[in-house]
Amino acid sequence: AERTSYRELCRRAEQLHHQHTGQFIKLCHTTVLRRFRGGQSMLQFNAGKALVGPEEACILITYIKEMGDRGFPLDYRWLAEHANELITLRLGPSFPGVGINWAERFVQAHDDELD
Repeated sequence: AERTSYRELCRRAEQLHHQHTGQFIKLCHTTVLRRFRGGQSMLQFNAGKALVGPEEACILITYIKEMGDRGFPLDYRWLAEHANELITLRLGPSFPGVGINWAERFVQAHDDELD
């Protein structure tokens, strides 16, 4: 059987996608090869960089909702302090704390869960 290069496989997949959807896409043969060999996706890579995991995010979302139910407006400083406490429990006292805009970005990222 004749071997086909990853570059050619990607080109064929691009053509098939265009035939079926009418949309042009570009596949990088090195990315396909890396993923085939078990490499991380960007989603996995970025998830590994997150300061809070899914469980901690759930705790923080619950905290925001409970404070709102009690009539307290969202305070990014309080949220950051609460996040620092949770993360320090996992990473230890050497954790320097979340960044200046971390709480605001967290709320934006989880906006759909806070409605």
